[in-house]
Amino acid sequence: MGSLDDAAADNTTQETTLNTIRSVSGDWDNSNVTTTKGVSSFTSSGTFTAPTGCSSFEVQVWGAGGGGAMRNSQNGASADGYGGGGGAYTLTVVNSVTAAEAYTVTIGSAGAGAVPGSGYPTQYIQSGSAGGSSSFVGRNVNMTSGGGSGGTDSAAAGGSASGGMIDLDGETGIEGNNPSGGSANIGGIGGAAPFSGGRSVASGNGNSGGGEGIPQPGIFPGGGGSTRHVPSGGPAGNGGSGAAGFCIVRW
Repeated sequence: MGSLDDAAADNTTQETTLNTIRSVSGDWDNSNVTTTKGVSSFTSSGTFTAPTGCSSFEVQVWGAGGGGAMRNSQNGASADGYGGGGGAYTLTVVNSVTAAEAYTVTIGSAGAGAVPGSGYPTQYIQSGSAGGSSSFVGRNVNMTSGGGSGGTDSAAAGGSASGGMIDLDGETGIEGNNPSGGSANIGGIGGAAPFSGGRSVASGNGNSGGGEGIPQPGIFPGGGGSTRHVPSGGPAGNGGSGAAGFCIVRW
């Protein structure tokens, strides 16, 4: 049997077999290793073009989180506002891909936190804005991960998902804590997006004898923003913003 690096000169069965194994797993010094694996991530809308040698790939898509509500105690309201809903999550595997095939990627914008409107302070709840939907669309795939609802005086729904092997809706926002017999007023927590888009933390105390509750933004990707709680007579301010959507492609 000849040299392991000279299959052409010594065409024995053993040498041919070894050469075949090396062509798949790489030579001892890695001189024959060729990789076609890669990752593309999108934090803004764009186009994914399948690279040479790519016949299939995995896609994960997150919708954006909704913005949190703003609540004030001017009218002695008995309920606090809710955090924004979390964006949805979709995963699928795309097969039968050809090189240079293009796919459209849309990334949802973060939902804005509530802004004190002309009705403040007599209108004690101001609503956050909904997060935008994210999607991945092409010849043989149509995935959509919806954005979470903006926080209001009722539960903010998480986004819904479709078009994947795994479709998971985002979580709803959580109501704040405004006890009638106590002084602590804690802003509502934003909902989580599945896999990595965790909840925002609750805003701090906003009681009548203390400072206002400062909201927190949603956790990227797709988390909902928390509520801003403003004590009676306190300064107005925006609710927490949601987190933007996201897309990852692996091949």
